[in-house]
Amino acid sequence: MQRRTLTQLLSATLAGALLVLWSHTTALAMSPARLKTLNISQTVNGLTVRLRAVRLEGDQVRVNVCYPMPAVSSNEYMLKDVTLAIDGKDVINNGSWLDEWLYADGSRIPAYALKSSVGVAAFTAKGPAQNRCDWLSFDVRRAATLDHAMLVAGGLGMSGIPAGFTCRNVEQVLADQRISIQVRCHEVPPTVMVEVTRPPPTMTREQATAVVQQAVTDYRPGPWQFDLPLK
Repeated sequence: MQRRTLTQLLSATLAGALLVLWSHTTALAMSPARLKTLNISQTVNGLTVRLRAVRLEGDQVRVNVCYPMPAVSSNEYMLKDVTLAIDGKDVINNGSWLDEWLYADGSRIPAYALKSSVGVAAFTAKGPAQNRCDWLSFDVRRAATLDHAMLVAGGLGMSGIPAGFTCRNVEQVLADQRISIQVRCHEVPPTVMVEVTRPPPTMTREQATAVVQQAVTDYRPGPWQFDLPLK
């Protein structure tokens, strides 16, 4: 029997691994879209996040999630620090997009309605929404299985510093929350730019920046955690 060289063995092993990966990826890509309706909610710190549906489409997992608008603001709130772990490993987060707005009177305004002037006028006239619903998208092509999935949203906060905020507002927010981080503030109407100039000895500059950003964007900590049924 002819002895195989180490190079040949390694090449055969690599080829086999690539074949398994290709087969798994191809199977995901060719699988038909599946939509599963859900009604799973969790309340943390007085705020309720609800899962309404999960959609498996090729190598993508899309989750429909609704969450509250905690305060009336000129800037909308968003889920922050969102991850999907499959079998304990985080997969790629492809971002999110608006599905619809929900109101206390039971009415709703879907995202597609905001593409017309009539829809925008109706949205403006309605005033603050009670909940926002988004589709979250994740790439699962590298997941070996879909046996166990955990969706986590770390917090809820405004997508940016509120329009109309001034440097005096920033100083007041930091003082109210007893945050003793030195910052430099520049007013760039209609908002402001805040930069950490001296982080505390116990923090890196990145950590101090995160603390300041969370304070000025009304960050509400979670986490909200959901076992996601993908099979």
